[in-house]
Amino acid sequence: MDTSNPSQPSYPSYPKGKRAGLKDKAESPVREAFWISLSARDDAKPFGSTRGGETALNARGKALAASWRDLGDLRSEVEPDVVVIGPRRLQGILLFPRKRGDKAALPEVIRLFKVLSSLRLAQLGKTAGGASAKTSAALWKKSFAEKPISGSAELAEVRKALKGLQAR
Repeated sequence: MDTSNPSQPSYPSYPKGKRAGLKDKAESPVREAFWISLSARDDAKPFGSTRGGETALNARGKALAASWRDLGDLRSEVEPDVVVIGPRRLQGILLFPRKRGDKAALPEVIRLFKVLSSLRLAQLGKTAGGASAKTSAALWKKSFAEKPISGSAELAEVRKALKGLQAR
C-alpha cells in the first residue's frame, strides 16, 4: 500500500456496490470496519501545520483527536480505532463490534463526530478568543470517504499504513 503522499490515501479497491465487513470467522465478535477520511471545508490548515515532513497539531487538532476518542463513549455500537490528523484531513478506522442491521449507522456516526468536533472546536475558540461557533460548524465538507476493510489481515495492513502516516 503506497503511503508516500498522506493527502492522497491509497485505499484498497472493491467491486462496486460491495460493503463487505470483516468476514474472518475466527474473529469474535463479528464486526465491521471502515477506513474513514474527512476533509476540512476550506484550503486553510485548521488542525496544524507541516514542518520538515511532520505534522505539528495545534490546539484544534488536539481537540479533534479528543473528539475521535470520545465517539465510542457516545455511541456504544462503534469503536474508534487508529486516527491520523493532518493539517486539513482526518483519517481513521471505525470498528462496529456487532453486525449491524442498520445500514445508516455509519453516516449517523460520522454526522455525530462532525457535530461533536465542531462543538468542541467552537468552545475552544470561545475560550481562546478564536473562531466563532458559526465558523466551526462550517468546518467539515459535507461528504466523507469510506472504504470497508475485509478481514483481520487487511485491518492490520490499514493500521500499519495509518501509523506510518502518523510517524511522519
